[in-house]
Amino acid sequence: MEQLPGDPPSPSVAAPPSPPSASGSSVHPGVGAAAGESEGADGTGADRTRADPQQPAAMRPAELMDVVMDLPSAHPIVVLREVDPPRRLLRFPVGLSEGVGIAYGLRRVATPRPLTHELMCDSLASFGIALELVRITAVSEGTLMAVIVLSGGGRNREVDCRPSDALALAARQPLTVPIVVAEEVLARVGELR
Repeated sequence: MEQLPGDPPSPSVAAPPSPPSASGSSVHPGVGAAAGESEGADGTGADRTRADPQQPAAMRPAELMDVVMDLPSAHPIVVLREVDPPRRLLRFPVGLSEGVGIAYGLRRVATPRPLTHELMCDSLASFGIALELVRITAVSEGTLMAVIVLSGGGRNREVDCRPSDALALAARQPLTVPIVVAEEVLARVGELR
């Protein structure tokens, strides 16, 4: 969950709304491409298994463009861009370590020891689990909600997470991972450029 600029702080524990599903693509290695998946989080943070993935029209493919610093802010800004016209931007601040983690993944920066997101990617891969999809599903009280779809053992599982963690994991994958954003999120906080 990421706080949007200008919004009041959200409670530290907020139950996310049930998000829809969909697919997307990206220009960065390890981030983007198209794939359909299933229903979203139930607000408990627990993962769920779906046997019949579907692709609703309410999600828009997006690409992870960059992580930037807009001075004088001390928080990095993640920039996603809608793939198809009108190519709205979704910009949201993240913590410094999260921003660095996403930037390192995008730029394929090698570290002497695994960082947290690298550890998670290595752990998933060692168990034969793949990151299939990143969904930015809703805005609740100024906070973005996300879900990742994992596959392994012939099943898909959805896990509630922060958008920054989802994008940091996606940026580290050897193959392109779809990113999609709910139309309602882009309509509410997307910027035309």
